[in-house]
Amino acid sequence: MKNFFKDIFSKQLLTGVAIVTMVPPAYFYFGNWVVDDWAPNSKNTIDAIVNSLVFSFGITFILFVGNTKIITYFEKYYPWNKAWKRRLAFQSISMFVYTTIITILVSFIFLWINPDLKEPNKQLFQNITITNVITIIVTLVIEAMNLFKRWKTSLTEAEVLKRESIQAQLGALKGQLNPHFMFNSLNALSSLVKTDANKAEEFINEFSKIYRYVLDVNENQIVSVKNELKFIESFIYLNKIRFEENLQVNIHHNAKAENGYIPPLALQLVIENCIKHNVISKLKPLVIRINIEDNFIEIKNNLQVRDQQNQSTGVGQKNLIQGYKILDASAPSFSVIQNEYVAVLPIIFETA
Repeated sequence: MKNFFKDIFSKQLLTGVAIVTMVPPAYFYFGNWVVDDWAPNSKNTIDAIVNSLVFSFGITFILFVGNTKIITYFEKYYPWNKAWKRRLAFQSISMFVYTTIITILVSFIFLWINPDLKEPNKQLFQNITITNVITIIVTLVIEAMNLFKRWKTSLTEAEVLKRESIQAQLGALKGQLNPHFMFNSLNALSSLVKTDANKAEEFINEFSKIYRYVLDVNENQIVSVKNELKFIESFIYLNKIRFEENLQVNIHHNAKAENGYIPPLALQLVIENCIKHNVISKLKPLVIRINIEDNFIEIKNNLQVRDQQNQSTGVGQKNLIQGYKILDASAPSFSVIQNEYVAVLPIIFETA
C-alpha cells in the first residue's frame, strides 16, 4: 500500500497529469475564440473553463494511474522483446476499455452535477474520443521513455560485461605466460644447483625479484615501459648467470617513450623466445638489441635457430597479438629481415 501511494504521488505522474489536464480547457478556450458572440471574460465562459478544468483533472488523474498500472502489468508478463504481438493487442484493448469506462462514469457524474449542459450525448462522445487520443499519445511517450531507459541500461551492462571479459581474457593470457616462465627458470636453477652453488644463490635472489614483479602485475591490464624494462634487466641478469658472455643484450633507452605502456610480460616473452629458440654458445653468442623508439619497442636478435625438435609453435606470438587486440591497440609484428629476427611491440599511450 505504501508503494502504491508513493507511485501515485510521484513527481513524474503529477507532472504528466498537470500537463494533460490543461489540454481540454485550452481546447475549449481557443476553440471558441472564433465565435463572434463569445465573451472570454463573461461569467458563463469562466464557469465553463473551471468546470472543464475540474473534469479534466479528475479524469486525467484516474486514467493516468490506471493506465500506468496496465502498462506495468503487461511489461511484466508480456515484454516487448518476447511477446510484442500479445502485448500490443492485450494492452491496447485493456487501455481502451478502461479509458472508455472511466470516461463514461466521470461524464455521468459531471452531467449529474451539471444537468443543464447542452447536447450531453455529443459531449460524451467528444470526451471518449479526446481521452482515448490523449491516452494513446501519453502511452507512446511512456513506452518511448521505458525503451530509452532499457537501452541505456543495456549499454551500461554491455560495457561492464566487456570490461569483465577483457579482464578475464588478459588473466587467461598471463596465466599461459607465467607457468612457462616458471618452468624454464626452475629448470635453469636445477642445473646451477648441481654445478655452481654461488651462482644458484644469486639466481634465487634475482628470481625472487622477478616473481615479485609477476605477482604485482597480475591484476594489471597494462604496465609502464619503464617498469617492464626494470623487470627485464633482472630477467636478463638471471639468464646471464646461466649463459655468461654467450648472451649479450643491449638496451637503447628513450625517456619519453618509457612513459607509455605495454601488456604485462610482453617484452619478457619476446626475449624468452629469443633465448629458447636460438643456439647460445661461445662460438655462436646470441646478441639481442632492444631499441625503444617513440611509438614502439623493436627487439632484434641474430638468427641461429635450434634444431627442428625445438621448432617454435607460435603460441607466444599468438598470445601477444591477442593481448594487444583485447586492449584495442595496434598488433605487434614478427618477421625475419637479413638473417635477423625482428619483433615490434607497439607502445600504448592512451590508457582510459
